[in-house]
Amino acid sequence: MSYPMQAIYLTTAALQSNVLGSLLVFSTGPIYTWYATQPRSASALPVLSDQHLAGATMDVFVTIVFFVAIVALLGYWLQEDERAPDPARRSAIAN
Repeated sequence: MSYPMQAIYLTTAALQSNVLGSLLVFSTGPIYTWYATQPRSASALPVLSDQHLAGATMDVFVTIVFFVAIVALLGYWLQEDERAPDPARRSAIAN
């Protein structure tokens, strides 16, 4: 798979994760009703706050991981492009 296609692949994977995280952050009620009905300790966060925190964690950390991966991938692509021989330059040097 070419470097641009790998970058597109990673971007769509990150987008999917960000959509799910945003859904958790901006929901007005618990998404998982089973989780909301389970007994909780007195010191636990309320269900909705826990869900919002989980979505924010997904958004922030997944975005950082995918951003680093995409930047590294684009860096490898640029390094490969720098190493590739340029036919126009080669013919100009030969003349």
